[in-house]
Amino acid sequence: MTQKKGEVYMPREDTYLLLEQAKKIVKGKILEVGIGSGYISCELAKLDSVGEVLGVDINPEAVAYAKENSSHPKVKYKISDLFGSVSGVFDFVVCNPPYLPQDKGIEDISLYGGKKGYEFIDTFLRSVEPYLKDSGSILLLFSSLSRKDVVEKIVVETFFESVKLSEENVGNFETLYVYKISKRREFVKLKKLGVRNFGFFSRGKRGLVFTANYKDKKVGVKVVNKKSDVDSLFIEANNLKRVNDVGIGPKLLLSSNGFVVYEFAEGETIVDWVDSASKSSIRKVLVECFRQLRLLDELSLDKKEMSHPQKHIIVGGDDKVTFLDFERSKKTNNLSNVTGFCQFITSTNFGEVLRKKGFSIDKEEIIRLTKEYKKNYNKKMYEEIVNLLL
Repeated sequence: MTQKKGEVYMPREDTYLLLEQAKKIVKGKILEVGIGSGYISCELAKLDSVGEVLGVDINPEAVAYAKENSSHPKVKYKISDLFGSVSGVFDFVVCNPPYLPQDKGIEDISLYGGKKGYEFIDTFLRSVEPYLKDSGSILLLFSSLSRKDVVEKIVVETFFESVKLSEENVGNFETLYVYKISKRREFVKLKKLGVRNFGFFSRGKRGLVFTANYKDKKVGVKVVNKKSDVDSLFIEANNLKRVNDVGIGPKLLLSSNGFVVYEFAEGETIVDWVDSASKSSIRKVLVECFRQLRLLDELSLDKKEMSHPQKHIIVGGDDKVTFLDFERSKKTNNLSNVTGFCQFITSTNFGEVLRKKGFSIDKEEIIRLTKEYKKNYNKKMYEEIVNLLL
């Protein structure tokens, strides 16, 4: 990350706001990233609860100024581009980053955090984890001008969780925030289990999905969005165990309170895949979808999303079909797996794609057959549906 020199950032309202919160909770070994004048590092070193302090800055002038004007026996200052010259792990990482959106024609790395203002924060949060103890915390100050919603999104996507400690209006159009950011407990537990190299993948209504590596395999890791959704992952883990027994779904590898880990299903959603697929491949995939859905009916497990499965069916190499997301699935005598999928493939959008690929589907007859099938989920009626469609 290459940046140009800027002026030494002298203490002002954001400095004092961050220091006020830091003094209340910091202890142990401290790292300050972006020291400016060194004022915060020096003041924290005066606390009895603090051991050693390392203060780093990319600007040599800032480091030289801090050594001369903010010295303390506990503090060591170093020139470093983010964590480039940092080693070890810390109890607290304190950062008052450059957070303003870039002004054209003006360059000052102590003020501007990138074109949108949050780019430096993004890089910082995606790089800090190896330098933070599992029990440690980050104290981060940023401005409403750097998009609070985006910063909170970055926190979630980097497997952290946060709590707002303070906010202060500093003008008609700007608010400063101080957040305490910590590693999610699921992340700490997963690391101990050997799961590594996390990367954000997607966000759903109830869960966040990350990719990772586990025993030389690419895996999907799902954690809850909110603590109130923990039960949904418990349900998903139990359902995966059941459907895995009949060869459905991604293979469950690990599960615990707050997360599930399963083999990652490579491929495209069925909606994206079908656009470039041949008629023979489409027929093969649809037959396989119906086969798996029939098995779910035989298990009396309702998948729930089959009338709109755009995000729930992945088609991979060799036309492999994988059903995802079983947290809403439940045992019932009122099943909608086969019948729901019939609705999907005869729907306006997907049905038109199939028609262009050469499939001719009698929608009225499908409706009649699905109504008959729904009466007792008879295998013969299921076969009639598949034969009519394909």
